[in-house]
Amino acid sequence: MPTIPPVTQNPTPYTALDICTDAAIEVGLISPGEVLDGDTGQWILRKLNYLINYWAAGEQYVYSKQFLLYTLVPNLSPHTIGPGGPDSNPPNNQIPATFPLDARPVLLESAAVVLSQGGTDIDVPIPVEDDDWWAQNRIKNLTSTIPTHVYYSEDWPNGSLYFWPIPTVANQVRLEVWTQLKEFQAINDPIGGPLQAASMPQAYRTALMLTLAESLQPGARQSANAQLSMMAATARRAIFDNNNTAPRISTNDGMAKNERHTRFNFLTGQPW
Repeated sequence: MPTIPPVTQNPTPYTALDICTDAAIEVGLISPGEVLDGDTGQWILRKLNYLINYWAAGEQYVYSKQFLLYTLVPNLSPHTIGPGGPDSNPPNNQIPATFPLDARPVLLESAAVVLSQGGTDIDVPIPVEDDDWWAQNRIKNLTSTIPTHVYYSEDWPNGSLYFWPIPTVANQVRLEVWTQLKEFQAINDPIGGPLQAASMPQAYRTALMLTLAESLQPGARQSANAQLSMMAATARRAIFDNNNTAPRISTNDGMAKNERHTRFNFLTGQPW
C-alpha cells in the first residue's frame, strides 16, 4: 500500500546528511527515497565544508555581527583570539588563545574598552588600525592603564590583537566580529554545526543546499543545469539582499563649509 504523508508534521530536525542527500537528488546522483552510500556521502560532506569555509570569508554571507566581551591580560602583547581557551585542550597541540572563539575572526569590525564608572559600564571606542599604522608605530612596547588603539593581525590559526599602549589593567574590551557558519565534523551533525541548533537563519538552508548541488555537478560528471543555477543564484540573492547594507555617510552639518584646505599631491605624497 502507498505511504500516506501525515496531515501534521513537527519541524524537521535537519542534519548535514539531509543537505547532502537533497543536493545529491538535485543533480541526479540518487532518487528520492534512496540512501547515499558511505563514500559518496563523505565526498559530498567535504564539498559542503569547502562551501562553508568559502562563505566564511565573505561579508555578504554573514547574517549577524557578534559583540564579544573579554578581559584584558595586563602587560600581555599580543592577545590572541581563536580556537581554544586557557582552560581547554585545543586540537593538534595548538597554543590556546587568550580570547576563545570557534575560529579566528576574518577581520575586526570595531573595538571598545569597557570602563566602569559609578556602577555603570561605559564603552569607550578605540580605532582598529591597519598594517601601515602598526609599521609606523615607533614605540610598540609603550604601556598604559588604558589602550587607545588596537591593531589586528589576521594570523592563523589564532588572530593577534596588539592593544596599544600595552594595557597594565585588566579592563574589559568589547570586540565586534562576524558570525560565521560552522563546518561539520560528522554527516549526522545538526545543520547549525556540531552541538548547535538543527536550523539555520532564513534562506541559508535553501541557498546552502542548492549551491552545494551546483558544486557537485563537475565531480558527478553532470552538465551544468541552467535551472539549478538560477534557483541557487536566487536563493543566494535572498541572503545578499539582507546582508549588504549601505554604509553610513554624513557631511559637516549637512553641507560642506567654505573653508580652505591644504592641497595634496597624491603622486608625490606631499602637500603643495
